[in-house]
Amino acid sequence: MGRGEASRRRLLDAAAAEFAAYGIAGARVDRIAAEAKVSKAVMYAKYGSKEDLFDAVLADQVQGVLDVAPLTPPTTCPATPSGSTTPTSTGRSSSAWPPGPGSNAPPHRLPVLRGR
Repeated sequence: MGRGEASRRRLLDAAAAEFAAYGIAGARVDRIAAEAKVSKAVMYAKYGSKEDLFDAVLADQVQGVLDVAPLTPPTTCPATPSGSTTPTSTGRSSSAWPPGPGSNAPPHRLPVLRGR
């Protein structure tokens, strides 16, 4: 990771924490820049405004979710060999993934995203 990419990552991580703690209106650019160890001039050069930085943070967070939970489901259940079927709560087999309501599959949880 180059210096520019490292600065961008630090800015996004610091801004995500600041926006989460204070909201858009309460977030302070000086705190974000200080936490990211960049000047406010660098932050404004990269993102233009606090609102543009928020948009970049939101896009980064959404991409992080999509990286771990893509919108396109797998063609088979990842817990079973390719092409095999999984039992449903009715005792019948189904190859559909994800399992529907009433299945006995465990609930899935998304990981908490922290600075990728």
